[in-house]
Amino acid sequence: MLAVLRHVETILTARQGCDSWNLHLDKLCFDNTAEGKTDALRRVADSWRSKSSSHLKDACERKLLWLDRLRVQNGDRFRRVSLVNESRLLLHLSRANVLENVGLYADRTTGLPLIPGTALKGVLSTWASWEANLNDDTGFNELASFLSQRSQFKSPDASRVFGDDSKKGSNHSGDIIFVGGFPAEPQKLPRLEADIVTPHPDDGRGRILPNVFLACAPDAVWHFVFLARPGADATRLLEQTVNWLIEALPNTGIGAKTAAGYGRFRTLNDEEQRRIQQQDDARLDALRQHQADQEAKAQRDKLPPEERAFVEYVANQKDWVAAAREVATRPEQERQKILRYFRSERGQALLKTWTNDKGRKRIEALKAAGL
Repeated sequence: MLAVLRHVETILTARQGCDSWNLHLDKLCFDNTAEGKTDALRRVADSWRSKSSSHLKDACERKLLWLDRLRVQNGDRFRRVSLVNESRLLLHLSRANVLENVGLYADRTTGLPLIPGTALKGVLSTWASWEANLNDDTGFNELASFLSQRSQFKSPDASRVFGDDSKKGSNHSGDIIFVGGFPAEPQKLPRLEADIVTPHPDDGRGRILPNVFLACAPDAVWHFVFLARPGADATRLLEQTVNWLIEALPNTGIGAKTAAGYGRFRTLNDEEQRRIQQQDDARLDALRQHQADQEAKAQRDKLPPEERAFVEYVANQKDWVAAAREVATRPEQERQKILRYFRSERGQALLKTWTNDKGRKRIEALKAAGL
């Protein structure tokens, strides 16, 4: 098997790398020595920058369109919070791999980096438990025991948000669905960087070997998405969940090595908010236009064939000035559609705006053709 993989690697090397950075990481890295691992991860990072960038951009755009549809479909039950990772981000670091401690969480097919909803739920449930016990006169051991059983929430809101499977609880699922975290800007995706940690032997003896791993670079905007289940007190529970999010991620972070400062987030500044809002508005306008076009097409499909042909002609006509000026030279069927349009209320309104000499000539051409 190793020989087959090495043969595949040789072919890919000959064509200057693999187009999929995550496939390269998972299947085409073999050497687990310090030097070999460093070289392999550098090639993976190069694949991210040079080969995968266009694919990741497309994947990000599709993911954002999916989120927009969720937003339109769920209305008040949808909530999105945008934050920026101000430190490097590590997720799924211990995922099974030939190379030790190099995992990153990403979409299996596209390689788009993601933050799973389960990770968000775990961080926020811990924060909610911590917050509920912050003012209690509780020793460390008692607090640690409580946090190990986070289903026993003291806050009713926490129980409704995260669910309750404790023996004393009502054994219900949470009313908030943690969809996950997603890169917010196709043009400014998180960068993949090589990072390093240098563990020292406990006894102070032995060879010190730097350990290289991959991380998402700082300063990328992420969307964190939540949905309230139908029938839930959506406004109150979503507001509470958002509050926990914007408190927890800047203070405790998310992912691996948070104690060393990794995985910390901050709120957007004014320029970032303006940029994200512009991108949102452009996508939502395009989505609404697409939906309007689909609805119009569905209505046209219900019409008789001749009527549908006329409606489609009007919808696709971009230049009524040229149509009026050249009406005499157009085929008979098209000429009748042009005349029918100018007999309609919209067409008559357009004719009233043609008050100059050229406009009057176009009106004369229409009258000569039978208007």
